[in-house]
Amino acid sequence: MVYPFDVKTGEELADNAVTENGFKLDLAKSRYLTIDIVKNAVKYKDGVYSLDARTNTATQEGKPYESEGIYTFTVKNPTTSESTTKTIYVGSDPIYKALSRGNTLESINAQIAEGGELQEDGTILMPEPEVVEEPEPENEEIADEPEKTEEVSTAEAETPKKDDAETEVKESEDEEPTEAEDTAAFDDQTNTGKGIPFGIIGVLVVAAGAAFIAIRKKSGKKDHSEREDEQK
Repeated sequence: MVYPFDVKTGEELADNAVTENGFKLDLAKSRYLTIDIVKNAVKYKDGVYSLDARTNTATQEGKPYESEGIYTFTVKNPTTSESTTKTIYVGSDPIYKALSRGNTLESINAQIAEGGELQEDGTILMPEPEVVEEPEPENEEIADEPEKTEEVSTAEAETPKKDDAETEVKESEDEEPTEAEDTAAFDDQTNTGKGIPFGIIGVLVVAAGAAFIAIRKKSGKKDHSEREDEQK
């Protein structure tokens, strides 16, 4: 098996890793393996990224690969016919970080054409979509006027008219008798005899009873005197 390491930090590099320092290969004493390395340079012209030259590089254990570019190496086992391919990006340009994220040059160019900006960390910042405001129709205010008129008509219908209110008050006054009218009606009943107060009736009854008793007493005394005369 073959292992790539950073030439300065000594850190093992994973597939699609980015290093500014370069890398070297450790064959782990696997002398029977065959290794093919292909290097591609990336160029930028007229706002478009593209691959430049492609070269095959001689393989040598411990040799540093520090030139900027994309390195793709394929390790083959002649005995088993198995192969492993890895890619290492060497350089400080953000384009290598963008490619290491799984982007292709075609997709990166398309996003840049739409206004995207390549950031230092390899991300592409897209502009915010423009909000297009639709013009308001000119007759909108005219269309709202009937609604306002309808609201005013409804309010007028719910509010009682002044003349109706005065008529109701007048009718109420006509129906309710005043205190003066009640007194006058009582006096009329007294004068005509149709309405005699209960106090006067009581006095008459007592007087009639007293007169009746007096008459009975007088009559009794007279009968007693006549009886005495007859006995004499």
